[in-house]
Amino acid sequence: MSKPLIGLTNKEVVRSRNEHGENVLPHKKEGSIIGLILSQFESPLIYLLIGVSIISFLFGEQQDGYLILAVLVINISIGFYQEFRAQKTLDALKQLLEPITTVIREGKRKRIPTREVVVGDFIVLGAGDVVPADGKIIESVNLLIKEAVLTGEGEAVSKDPEFDDQAYMGTTILSGNGIMEAEVVGVNTKFGQIGKELIAIEQRETPLQVSLEKFSKVLSVLVIITALIIFLVGIYYDNEPLSMLRYAIVLAVAVIPEGLPVVVTVILALGMRRILKQKGLVKNLISVETLGATTVICTDKTGTLTTGNMQVVLEDLKDKEKTYQAFIVNNEQRTNIEIALWDYVHKNGFDAKKFFEDYEKIYLEPFSSASKYALTVCSCAKSKIGYLTGAPEILLDFCKLSKEEKDKIEGEINKLAAQGYRLLAAAYQENVDEANPKLKSSYIWAGLIGITDPLREDAAANLRKAEEAGIDVKIITGDYRVTAEKIAQNLGLHLNQSQIIEGSEIDSMSANELSKVIGVKKLFARVTPEHKLKIVEALQNNGEVVAMTGDGVNDVLALKKADIGIAMGNAVEVAKEASDLILLNNNFSTIISTVEEGRLVYKNIRKVIAYILSNSFAEMILIFGALLLRLPAPLAVAQILWIHLICDGPPDIALGFDEDKTGLLKQKPHDTRKEFILDRKTRTLIVFISLCIAFLSLMIFRHFYLVVGNYQLAQSIVFAFLSIISLTYILSYKDLEIPIVRMKKFFKNKILLWSLVYGYILTFIAVYLPGLNEALEVTPLEPIHWLIILIGAVVISIGVELIKMIRFK
Repeated sequence: MSKPLIGLTNKEVVRSRNEHGENVLPHKKEGSIIGLILSQFESPLIYLLIGVSIISFLFGEQQDGYLILAVLVINISIGFYQEFRAQKTLDALKQLLEPITTVIREGKRKRIPTREVVVGDFIVLGAGDVVPADGKIIESVNLLIKEAVLTGEGEAVSKDPEFDDQAYMGTTILSGNGIMEAEVVGVNTKFGQIGKELIAIEQRETPLQVSLEKFSKVLSVLVIITALIIFLVGIYYDNEPLSMLRYAIVLAVAVIPEGLPVVVTVILALGMRRILKQKGLVKNLISVETLGATTVICTDKTGTLTTGNMQVVLEDLKDKEKTYQAFIVNNEQRTNIEIALWDYVHKNGFDAKKFFEDYEKIYLEPFSSASKYALTVCSCAKSKIGYLTGAPEILLDFCKLSKEEKDKIEGEINKLAAQGYRLLAAAYQENVDEANPKLKSSYIWAGLIGITDPLREDAAANLRKAEEAGIDVKIITGDYRVTAEKIAQNLGLHLNQSQIIEGSEIDSMSANELSKVIGVKKLFARVTPEHKLKIVEALQNNGEVVAMTGDGVNDVLALKKADIGIAMGNAVEVAKEASDLILLNNNFSTIISTVEEGRLVYKNIRKVIAYILSNSFAEMILIFGALLLRLPAPLAVAQILWIHLICDGPPDIALGFDEDKTGLLKQKPHDTRKEFILDRKTRTLIVFISLCIAFLSLMIFRHFYLVVGNYQLAQSIVFAFLSIISLTYILSYKDLEIPIVRMKKFFKNKILLWSLVYGYILTFIAVYLPGLNEALEVTPLEPIHWLIILIGAVVISIGVELIKMIRFK
């Protein structure tokens, strides 16, 4: 009797981990605290503001310099806090999906996270397990491991400690059980090299990243050019250079939306949380918006469009007993199909237990998506019997049949496939050549069975939703072509032959040829995981934003290459690692819901940017107009920063909390890689609002400065006017398309309403609080001044609504 295994002690585990490292695959490092802080400086706008602060210090404007730095610190702190929170949420959610391994330590079996496996651990292996490390087999019972992830071979390999056999990370236990001793973990494993390949795959920038980068560059150039123009115009008007430099600084501070990075982070985090409620787990913030830009969804059929509850509903059997034996012997009860076959055979009175008592497996070729068949050779008494199961058209080539028999079976296959059944065949051969069990010829056709996987009730409706949303859905399946066509028809898709393509056709095409035809293709039949990467690349070559679903090890390259990789909730760990979105319920409807959430995120980001720019451009035009009229600066740097604290703080963040999705799935995907983030109509609205606000502000300032003769009072009224008016017309920005009178759930965003209260309070504090109003160079206002401000706010708000009503009509 062999000596029982004891395994490592806790001290030995610690020592081994310190010496050999953790059992984690190569991956891009998550943002550290230092990295998150540094990421807040990625926007060109932040560097521009830092430059303005430095210039202020160099020319003796100490107070302005410190105020600008204070605003920078506040915005960076808020941005860091929001991203840190979001990262912690993602880390917590990922732990829910962490794989578990059974090891023997201190004489006991323990279930631990796979990442905690160390060199020297005894690992318990069973059917369906993914090997968590590289190591040697020390015990085995009929242990068969599929190593296709490393070798590309579909055949399983028998492992026996007598031959010093090895097991490798990422390979799959197909049958039997055993124990291995871990010798290599983590990045040093063979599978770790594949992980490095995944990191090496260059990922395109997301549409939002492209658009925001473009926006930041354009705005930065605009600020520099405008500041330079103001400086030169001032010199032309014989103003002092130092005075004009201060003017340029004031204008730069007015235009730069320093709070924008924070707002974008908050909106993305909110979208991520809403998607989680829809049973979707987004692994990184920026992917949230990319979902809304998706133009093509490549989806598998099983479990996403169907329920995944498979049932055997028909049979055409030539040898019932041999068919049942074949479906039992090639069955590990791991997949939905295998479970359906097992239940079917059991309900028909077949005694699987007795069968396995009499038969012993001596050779196995497990099913793979490439070969599309499984072979098991069993020993019974002195006979060796081979059992084949798999795709009917594949097994036909292995069987000894007359032409008439083959034509008849093919006719039956086509007839049943045309009805939408998933077909599996069985064949057998007695007296298999023990010296060459791989030989697959002269098998006897045993029978054919049909399996149904009912469509989800909402599958057809969700496909229509995707079509209405301008998204091209491509169904990718390994099914027989005729079966796939029938299922597509049941989904409401009436396709012609030019819209259907098989994997064998893809193999015969070059990348350019596939790119030319892939746009019209809707249904992909007999597709293997290897074809998925070609499909993604072809679509991306055509400028599409591609979402691809997958669940297997061989899907990881396609998932990584896609703009949005979507893994099923029951996918293997490496597929989840390569994906951007995990469907916790495996439902296609969740993909549509996440697309809608992504569009809501984009809508909220767009209207917040529009609101911020309306304020900033109004201040810029006001300052430039005052210069042209040879008036002093209508706003001080401190006053501008306080206005930004009021309007570019909680209010614009709160604007991102809107959840009104009305009409989002009726629109076409936004192409922010090619288009500016703000469309022409929105830019027109911004220009109109900015000009109106600047004109009224300039008239008020000119009157109180020239007529009343009080410069501080003129500045104070303009300061209060800009603060109040920005807090008033923000309600019109809840939707850039629909007038207020047509908005639904207008008062649902309570956070926005409370942020307006916050803004009004800060405005009154700035005007009336002693000490603070002196620092801001503001004087207390009289009731008549507030009446002027109120009238101006109402006029601007009505003007905005009139513009929107014209656009709406």
